[in-house]
Amino acid sequence: MNGWASIRDSIPLEMTSSGQDSPWATLALAAIMAVIATAASLGAVYYMQQAAGRDFEAARRLVGGDPEKGLTAMKRYGCAACHTIPGLAGARGMVGPTLAGFSTRPLMPDGMQKTPELVIQWIVNPIGVDPKATMPAVGVTETDARDIATYLFALK
Repeated sequence: MNGWASIRDSIPLEMTSSGQDSPWATLALAAIMAVIATAASLGAVYYMQQAAGRDFEAARRLVGGDPEKGLTAMKRYGCAACHTIPGLAGARGMVGPTLAGFSTRPLMPDGMQKTPELVIQWIVNPIGVDPKATMPAVGVTETDARDIATYLFALK
């Protein structure tokens, strides 16, 4: 017997005179199953983030952006052409440094101490932060840069 069948069988349902489940009992069962499915999916998302070495909540608190939007923005701006980016399918670029474990490295490539604001500035205008930077400015807005930085700071 699968999990859903055992849950259904454990709930006492009222029967109509024709021997079928009452509409209210069926609705209650559907609501219970929806709550269970939602809880399971939220737990799965949290587990996948942790298992994949990501801590989105800590990154949101630290940087203030939306990491999911950051991942989408990295795809839109073509970051994967140069960087390997965990969580972004096909992002196996080798021109720039890998972004795996980004939050565990305390320094930027030029040796500066990594802070959220410095990373945001770097994403928007790398040469403005370090005139020797080889990363091009690709027109990333400050809002998108904050979201991207939030995603990067989530990478363990």
